[in-house]
Amino acid sequence: MTLPQGWSRPRTDDELRAALQRQVGHLRRSAKAYDEGFVEEAERLASCVYILLHHSSGKRGNKALLQSSGLLGQMRFPDSRVTTYRAGLPLCFIDPAKSETEYLPRFEEKRTEPLPLVGFQEWWAQSIYKWAPSPLDRKDFVLALRDNDGGGHVGAFAKVLGYERYKALGMPTLILHEGKTAVRMRNGGPPLGPFESFNTPFKNAHWASMRQIAWELNEALGSIGL
Repeated sequence: MTLPQGWSRPRTDDELRAALQRQVGHLRRSAKAYDEGFVEEAERLASCVYILLHHSSGKRGNKALLQSSGLLGQMRFPDSRVTTYRAGLPLCFIDPAKSETEYLPRFEEKRTEPLPLVGFQEWWAQSIYKWAPSPLDRKDFVLALRDNDGGGHVGAFAKVLGYERYKALGMPTLILHEGKTAVRMRNGGPPLGPFESFNTPFKNAHWASMRQIAWELNEALGSIGL
């Protein structure tokens, strides 16, 4: 049997429901594995989030699975970014009691008020890295990890400058000075450091942030009964 060129057919509702259940299951299993110490699972989380949320355009474009399932417009996403000035990044932080050099996802931390809830488009486009040469929103970040850094492909070339800096150093005030982590001073003075106790830069900001994005998505899924 020879199929016509460009053959396609719509997925049935049953197929979409089954695919959605699988992807939500993948998301939660990878999140559980991350929390048990397998932090590299962040790469799989990026793939799940991409499938569930990302729309691609063009002749071969695909809808996000949650959009194809008719659910994305109903969802409200918690914005768990910490936007007040403090050491760390909006979606992750350093807990010296656990590690002096490794970022952790924020989850809910010790909040006294509920997180703000926003629609998908606003949440997807919210800034998570304000480094002027190459800022990142959630979409930029997920696509960089999924498309080029292990989520769905490992590129021969690193292509997203902001993501690579985020991955290497973490918060924008951190720099490498004499091969060690140091803090760039706002007044243009010499860097504070290098810190002799730090043999490497702070690490895993990208994986911890991916885990936090997956946490936000899972909260939104739970709010519609998934």
